[in-house]
Amino acid sequence: MRLAGRVAVVSGASRGIGAAIAERLAAEGATVAIVARSLSSSTDGLAGTLADTAARIAAHGWRAVPVAADLTDPAERARVVDTVLEACGRIDILVNAAGRAVFAPMSGFTAEDVLAQVQQYVVAPYELTRLALPALRANGAGWVVNIGSNSAAIPAGPPWSGYTTDGGAALYAGLKAAVVRTSVSLAAELARDGISVNVVAPVSAVRTPGLEALGIRTDNVEPVEHLAEAVVDLVSADPRAVTGKVVTAQGHLAAVGRSTRSLDGRSVIVERGAPPVAGPPVFVVDELMPRPGQAREVLDRYAAEYVPGARARGMRLRQTLVSPPTLLADGSNTIQVTWEVDGLDGWWRARAGGRDDAVIGFWDRLAPCLESRSRRHYAAADDLAALEDVR
Repeated sequence: MRLAGRVAVVSGASRGIGAAIAERLAAEGATVAIVARSLSSSTDGLAGTLADTAARIAAHGWRAVPVAADLTDPAERARVVDTVLEACGRIDILVNAAGRAVFAPMSGFTAEDVLAQVQQYVVAPYELTRLALPALRANGAGWVVNIGSNSAAIPAGPPWSGYTTDGGAALYAGLKAAVVRTSVSLAAELARDGISVNVVAPVSAVRTPGLEALGIRTDNVEPVEHLAEAVVDLVSADPRAVTGKVVTAQGHLAAVGRSTRSLDGRSVIVERGAPPVAGPPVFVVDELMPRPGQAREVLDRYAAEYVPGARARGMRLRQTLVSPPTLLADGSNTIQVTWEVDGLDGWWRARAGGRDDAVIGFWDRLAPCLESRSRRHYAAADDLAALEDVR
């Protein structure tokens, strides 16, 4: 039980993703403070309550501390932290999993609807983290995991997919993108305290009562156990070494070679072997020729739209070279961006992970700013000596 002695706070734990994560953490020995709006009756008509989750955990002899709270209320958020500290004496892990998605076109939202979604998906996770921070710092280490979504990626287009045009996901996707950006910045800010902040997302919709209530088809969904297993792995890792990651659950588990277990930890659902030995690094060089006067635009958009996803796929930014070293308003610059990947196998995994709509859409959007672009590969660092451009 690798989490024995630790206390985890899990929001949204009356059902679905939050409840699954709470059960899996308890199976690894953590005392779990489970948070949702009400204890024994549903406030939104969906199946599942805190009492249900607590009963499943207690049936195995594990400890759960139910805390009923409306996380959109600032006073309630503060009370959650105080209640957990009084009952458990410490907080080691915080998992922000609360939120019920609403999908509708812009015309379908009122101002109050928008603010409610912002409160539950952005303000509540940020504030719970801030309120728990003194307790996390007092331990000398801490783990924060925020639940993300693949919807946060910038969609390819135009033309756009039917989901993008008619799925009503603009608000939800934008708020999940805010979660990603905030989490990475907090990871950097809290690194000196030994507190990790990571984001994990499913690769598709997860079968939950909330999903079924939306009327979304559930024949192509991700088992919630993958998400729960990825969270367990992230909060078991060295917080100084594993932080600032934005990962999909199954992608992360495959990368670390971790099998997915049942929520009680007693059986393996998906077996995964140890990841292959990385081998010598592979260096990948993007060579970009912006149109006259477009170098700044290309650099800014590459940094904002491409770099975060590449890093999430395991690529490490080594250097960016610009020739001539002054960005030209009327002439043309050449830009070379060098990435490092662990071994050929790692490169092929990163390359396969890059063949998604977000990456394809990025290059399509950048095309009007470029005269040309190409990509070269090097098997040894010495080969980079041939690159004579000016930093």
